[in-house]
Amino acid sequence: MSPARAPVVRGVLILHGTGARGAMNSLALLFGAFVLLGCLPLTLLAASWSRAAGGHLPWPALDWALTTPAGTLLVTALALLLVTPPYVWYTRWQLRRDVAQARDVTGLPPVLWPTPGPAHRARREQRQTQRMLGAGRAECRQHALSLALLALGVLLTSVLAGAFLAATVAGLAELSREQLACGRAGTACPPPYPVTGSAVASLFAALALSYGVRARWLRRVEATSGVWLRTRSVSALTPLYYVRHPGVAHATAAAALARVSPAVTPARAAVPSARAFVIGVLAMTPAVVLLSASLVLCSWLRLQWLPG
Repeated sequence: MSPARAPVVRGVLILHGTGARGAMNSLALLFGAFVLLGCLPLTLLAASWSRAAGGHLPWPALDWALTTPAGTLLVTALALLLVTPPYVWYTRWQLRRDVAQARDVTGLPPVLWPTPGPAHRARREQRQTQRMLGAGRAECRQHALSLALLALGVLLTSVLAGAFLAATVAGLAELSREQLACGRAGTACPPPYPVTGSAVASLFAALALSYGVRARWLRRVEATSGVWLRTRSVSALTPLYYVRHPGVAHATAAAALARVSPAVTPARAAVPSARAFVIGVLAMTPAVVLLSASLVLCSWLRLQWLPG
């Protein structure tokens, strides 16, 4: 039996929970404000300090890019173009799966919204291997492929984590040595080039853009499916639920949402967790590589600085 129609009080439709689209917009504004009021001004300030410190790099174009506001904005924009597309695609792919599995809670308060019960958890545990490694006609081949991808994902994660840690330690150690050497010699130290600042600003900007893209996509899904997508609270963006528009049948809304992500409908197998993990690691690789490279590049640039 489908849930009851959403209640109307004095001509106002009551929507329980929190709007998923509104939550996404709020997070987009939060991260956007953090970039515009925090990361970006500090990065531009570091560029101005680099210019005021005197000296220069052997390459005029690179010196302009790292010591002027226009050049710093250009570097940040290029970094944003590198990290945003894969991350936005991955987060929207995740959201498509969440939307396709949303539950109808029309007319129900959040306390009555369905949650996985003991029977569902038992079935889920029984299908643990299938969910992790996949299944199909050639089950052994599917499992072997998933295991190989999982091993590749774990290896790539370890390499990325090790590279980031090594870059951080090397950058901090080099900075300490420079400061100590400058203090002993009584000479000017190389300026704090804003390479890492540009990378960090681009990462938070990518977060803001991803939430904005998801909010815009949810708006289109709600309009075409005749539902309002809801969550229990702002702090819990998943799982998703939906409230049907007045006059929209339960079967119509369910079918429309199922078409959003065919990979998770009963007619087709879900993407195995092992492969989803690898997809996530690949999507995050450009961001980790960019941040690690910025730490190493910043240390190297300080060695190339020419006083005077």
